[in-house]
Amino acid sequence: MIKWEQIVLAWKMLVHDKTRLFFSVAGISFSILIIFMESGFFLGLNDSESNLGTVFDADLILSNRVSDNLKASYGSRLKTDEMMQVMGFNEVKSVSPIYIVPQLFRNPKEKFSYKISCISVDINKNSLLVPEIQHYQDKLAIPGNVLFDRLSRRELGEVNIGDSVRIGSHHVKVVGFFELGGNFSADGNVIMSHENFSQLFGLGPIRGFLSFGLVKLRTGFSAETVKQEFEKRLQDHVGVLTKDQLLLREKIFTTKRTPSGIVLGMGFIVGVIIGIIICYQILFNLIHDHMAQFATLKAIGFSSGKLKNIVISKAVILSFISFLPGFLLSLGLYQIIERYAQIIIQVTVIRVASIFLITLFMCLFAGTLAIRKVVKADPASLF
Repeated sequence: MIKWEQIVLAWKMLVHDKTRLFFSVAGISFSILIIFMESGFFLGLNDSESNLGTVFDADLILSNRVSDNLKASYGSRLKTDEMMQVMGFNEVKSVSPIYIVPQLFRNPKEKFSYKISCISVDINKNSLLVPEIQHYQDKLAIPGNVLFDRLSRRELGEVNIGDSVRIGSHHVKVVGFFELGGNFSADGNVIMSHENFSQLFGLGPIRGFLSFGLVKLRTGFSAETVKQEFEKRLQDHVGVLTKDQLLLREKIFTTKRTPSGIVLGMGFIVGVIIGIIICYQILFNLIHDHMAQFATLKAIGFSSGKLKNIVISKAVILSFISFLPGFLLSLGLYQIIERYAQIIIQVTVIRVASIFLITLFMCLFAGTLAIRKVVKADPASLF
């Protein structure tokens, strides 16, 4: 049990040499910054790859069972009549088809082409949490009209309302904007009606196929319970997921089966290891410089346990005072990355708290490794 007196003593030993304390805090703050950046890249990848699923306005999502991620739906489809089968179930309030296909978008000025996602929706239903669909409903019903993603990457060029842009081999008119954001698979998105989608690409629910069926349940029904019932009633190749399960599946796929997810995941682990090494070296040097003080404490009766508590207290104090500078620096870098790379990195309380716990563990682990030198402190070395 660490006592208050031991914490105070640890603090006084740290602030005795303010220059060394400054560089110690700077070193640990740098290691915290590394962890924040690596975790930001890793979690930003997961967030961006699953961003489309977040706007699905549904309790359950139907898809082809072989589709193990949102992008796999490009080639693995359901038949429209398979989706409409669920309308006969008492639990179902409504069902809306969604079709998604990748296409090349040509920058109007530079004439370079970039991959985007074309999303086909029923403009008469609220199938996506995108209020602009209802706002521009009448205009989207006109052939050749689309909504353009305002958060698309700047490589797509400047796009204004009324512009005619080229998608694939077709020209369409931008009648409004919505906000979703690109990801590592597509630089932007456009939304159009099923009718326009069918006319442009010869695909979609009107042609008898869809990527996802978005199911809304009647009040009082549990999504998980109805999901289990659907799995019994529907054909084997029809997959059923809750919205949370869809988002989790996308993040697992991104983490384990995409090169970028694996690389960034390993980068996060390496960042933690580097942080432990930096913390250990800093604490080791602090203890080495304070060996005379530790030997004196041992000479006047401090047990090895009390000396260990002082070292642990040092580690905890350093983790607390180093965390804030590392956190603030990471926020600044996050803004730079979001501005220039257009990767959205969400900073949530849970994520910040998790990294603080990692920081605390890192310092405690490094302190535990450095304790061995304190235990060897010899009072005879003072003479």
